[in-house]
Order: sequence, then structure tokens, then C-alpha cells
Amino acid sequence: MIDDFQVRERLQQLEQALLNPSIRGDPSAVADFLDEDFREFGASGTVYDRASMLQALADDPGFDGTRTISGFSAIRLAENIALVTYRIAETGTLRSSIWRDSGSGWKLVFHQGTLGG
Repeated sequence: MIDDFQVRERLQQLEQALLNPSIRGDPSAVADFLDEDFREFGASGTVYDRASMLQALADDPGFDGTRTISGFSAIRLAENIALVTYRIAETGTLRSSIWRDSGSGWKLVFHQGTLGG
């Protein structure tokens, strides 16, 4: 677990923001969250890079209404790298993300969604 409450809180805020439809539907807003090296393995099996994720969310933000995070956990993998895991309460979907602090703030490097039960 990340001992620094502010870092853990910030990462949870960033994850929650990315679940907000008004942010998801705005490519310039989403771009502010994503690292240049971003990759995602979607629950569907689709692999996204930064450009394809921005386009996919612009085409379809995915859902109406903000989703709720439950079971949030953050673990430091290195001084500037964190692994975040959580579940979407409404769907049971399991999520994992790797965030990197480049000095100008935390950016999402990797994300994976897995259908949960």
C-alpha cells in the first residue's frame, strides 16, 4: 500500500475522473490524463494505444452516469510508479492501472479492464 495518503487520494481522484462521462467524451480532457506511452488491454480483448483510446472514447464514452469505485488499492512499484486496482461497483468490472509521475503530475501509462463476477 502507498503510505502517502495524498498520493493514494490523488490517484483515486484521477481514476474517478476518468469514469466521468463528461471527461470521457472530451478527447482533450482525456489526453491530459494519458501518458504518451499509454496502452490498454480492454475487457473485450482490444488493445489500445493513446491515439486509438482517445478516438474510441470520443466515438463512445461507454456509459451514462459516473461509475463508483470500490476496493481501491494503490501500491508503489518505484518512487514514481504506482499500481492501482479497484472494482467498478455497478458492474463488478475489475480494473488495474499503472500510473507514472513524470514530475509534472501523474499520467496513466497502462490500464486493463477485466469482467468480474
